[in-house]
Amino acid sequence: MNFAVGDISYGYAFLDNSKLKLAPFAGFGLTEFSGQNRDNKENGLRMVDYNIIFGVNVDYKLRTKIKPFSYMPEKVETSIRARLYVTKANFSTDMNGYTVNLTIGLCGFGNMIRLK
Repeated sequence: MNFAVGDISYGYAFLDNSKLKLAPFAGFGLTEFSGQNRDNKENGLRMVDYNIIFGVNVDYKLRTKIKPFSYMPEKVETSIRARLYVTKANFSTDMNGYTVNLTIGLCGFGNMIRLK
């Protein structure tokens, strides 16, 4: 069995200091639940639902580096991101509800610096 969640979301950093970034977000998501029949791999189960997703990203910054002498000067941050989010899955009347998800990953973020 497979369970997948994908989304397009928008967030705003309420806290952004040298070690921590906290950003709530909301957006539109896709939830998919699928599996394969043991006897016939072509006729597997696949259910998809489009829904709203919301949650919070917490980034613990490991390293911040400024690259001033490259073609376009930039600020690069490397962090560990914890993402806690909720989404609704409504596949049928007997199979629906909310999922609470937690992901942890390595995050990289780059931002061009404007020189005046």
